Formats: sequence, C-alpha cells, structure tokens
Amino acid sequence: MELRSPYLFILCVEGLSALIKRAKSKGSLHGVKICTTTPIISHLLFADDCFLFFKGSTDGANVMKGILASYEAASGQAINLQKLEIFSSRNTPDATKVEV
Repeated sequence: MELRSPYLFILCVEGLSALIKRAKSKGSLHGVKICTTTPIISHLLFADDCFLFFKGSTDGANVMKGILASYEAASGQAINLQKLEIFSSRNTPDATKVEV
C-alpha cells in the first residue's frame, strides 16, 4: 500500500504513535532529552516522514523493531530501509552502536 497523501499518512501513522506511547507507559521504551530543560521526545511525525528517538541500547532497538513490525503488519506499510538512517550520541559506546 503506497500512501500519496501526507494527510492520509498522518491519519494512518497515529497507530504507530499509539504503539510507541504504550511502550513508553509500560517502561519498555525510553525517549531522549536534547538538554536538561527540554521535554523527553520519543517520536516526531512530519508529512510522510517520522523520526524515532530512543536510548541507544540493544533493548531499546529491539523494542522499537517490534513496534515497527507490529505497525507494518497492521497497516501494510513497509519501512523503507533505503531511507533509514541511525544516529547516536557521541556518548554511545562503539560496541553498542554496532549492536543497535
């Protein structure tokens, strides 16, 4: 299923947002803070893109992978791995970056 309308994407991706919020409320996923005075961010949604933020750990990556798999199965939308990019803070150990 290919969505061409950004508005349709936003409506459909509400399910992804709900999955992320549920994982946060259960304590299995943790967002990040840019600095001490900012709120914790777990995801940002724009037109037909989304940015996902979580602590750089294999546990966090596995939880997010499960969320994305559930979203794909429910919505029929596949993650475009050619557009996927992963960034981590400079405080993340190299071994953890490779695992994630």
